Amino acid sequence: MIRTGLTDIHCHIIPGVDDGARSMKEAQKMVQIAYEEGTRRIIGTPHYGNRRAKASRGTILLKYMELKAWVQENYSDMEVYLGQELFYRHGIEHGFLGDGLGRPHGEHDRFVFVY
Repeated sequence: MIRTGLTDIHCHIIPGVDDGARSMKEAQKMVQIAYEEGTRRIIGTPHYGNRRAKASRGTILLKYMELKAWVQENYSDMEVYLGQELFYRHGIEHGFLGDGLGRPHGEHDRFVFVY
């Protein structure tokens, strides 16, 4: 299958969980603008594991699921994925292999943005 449209790989679109979208209404407006500009895939990358993270795993997952359902209902050819944004520090890769940081959102996230 050939995919068309743009993919936003770093977006703070999950509402109310970090310094991105403050509300579901704001996140929905962000989706609308992205869609109008040709974006068809958005990877939500909330902060995780540092002082900029404002929400628990459960809250992030709940807000993601709510946004994803709204996107599917209103923009059927758009996809929203859940990832995370991590601040790099020495040894961070070991957290993904052992009992450390791991995948904070379990099966729902497949993407990690490291800065």
